[in-house]
Amino acid sequence: MRGRKDFPIGIVLFIIFIIVHGAVYLFYLTDSFLFANGDLSTFLSVSLDSIVMWIDVFLIILSLIIIPYGFVKRKNWARLYAFVFLSWSIVRTIVYIAMTGEKLIGFLLLVLFFISMMYLLSSPVK
Repeated sequence: MRGRKDFPIGIVLFIIFIIVHGAVYLFYLTDSFLFANGDLSTFLSVSLDSIVMWIDVFLIILSLIIIPYGFVKRKNWARLYAFVFLSWSIVRTIVYIAMTGEKLIGFLLLVLFFISMMYLLSSPVK
């Protein structure tokens, strides 16, 4: 009888982190555009800010689909996409820290993204 491979707990935590990060970010965008500003004109206009926001939303939605599915099926392309997604998140967080000066939340996210990238380089994920 063939034994089943154990599913590492780190992958489950990583998937939960990605899902929570995506859900919180999408909730933040929805809250800031619909309730705080009262209109979607910034999001729907063609400017550098809106293009960056659209890229963020696109990557977040893809990450909510691709990363959990690929990690459960143990696909290598999901790990590669997770690297791209986390790299973009690190750049976005550094820009957020530089623009707003909010260091506590920004550095906490930065540390979580770096820990996630280090986890992706570990042997259980490979």
